[in-house]
Amino acid sequence: MFELAIFTASQRIYAEQLIDRLDPDGKLISRRFYRDSCKFSDGCYTKDLTILGVDLAKVAIVDNTPQYLGICRLMEAYFFAQVFQLQVDNGIPIKSWFDDPSDQELVELLPFLEGLVDAEDVRPIISNTFHDTPQEI
Repeated sequence: MFELAIFTASQRIYAEQLIDRLDPDGKLISRRFYRDSCKFSDGCYTKDLTILGVDLAKVAIVDNTPQYLGICRLMEAYFFAQVFQLQVDNGIPIKSWFDDPSDQELVELLPFLEGLVDAEDVRPIISNTFHDTPQEI
């Protein structure tokens, strides 16, 4: 139904260990992208989905960092990913998870993601659901 790729602004040495715990046999996550795959500009790491090399009409990115947009320049000690800067209409925001065993954010998102499966272009659907103004595609 889906190809699952991980795209994180975290450093490979940290993120790889966590991803290996989530998918120890390498059967669920098909590709991994780390901080070195991000673009760095104005003190922020930006995830550019074109690195996937696929039709972006079929790509959704679920991420917890869009709330950090505009904060990058103010916090020199921290680097945040401006996830939705380059491909706004592919972005699905989700709340951050902080060790809450009752967290259901991803589970609650599943029906929406399943509804994207047969869409010719997921971007207008994502934009209409999660963003105020659709980006021109």
